[in-house]
Amino acid sequence: MTFPEMLATYITIDDDIRSFLNTQTEKISVKKGTVISDQNTLNRKVYFVEKGLLRSFYFEKGKDITTNFYPENSILANKDTIFEKIPARHSIEAIEDSEIVFFRYSKMEELCETSLILFNS
Repeated sequence: MTFPEMLATYITIDDDIRSFLNTQTEKISVKKGTVISDQNTLNRKVYFVEKGLLRSFYFEKGKDITTNFYPENSILANKDTIFEKIPARHSIEAIEDSEIVFFRYSKMEELCETSLILFNS
């Protein structure tokens, strides 16, 4: 499922949202083992897994600790950075070759201020 298809299962895609999807989202292909977000950084991107598998993890006392897996059709972000504005506690890594769509959370906030569909959802 593509990001627009998934989104359309929850809301009506109007011109504002279509414009956001066309101008503010980016699709990337990443190889297995690629870290797309590092622990202790400020990353305010939101990711959607179209294909593949991601995991979140952190290092503690020299150990790599997995906290969650994100299969296809999952949405994920470093919530501590987005909502608390502190460095991410977790890294995000592709554990399969993956296709990911992402956008900056700040751009979605801007859309929410003007979109009646998102405001009323």
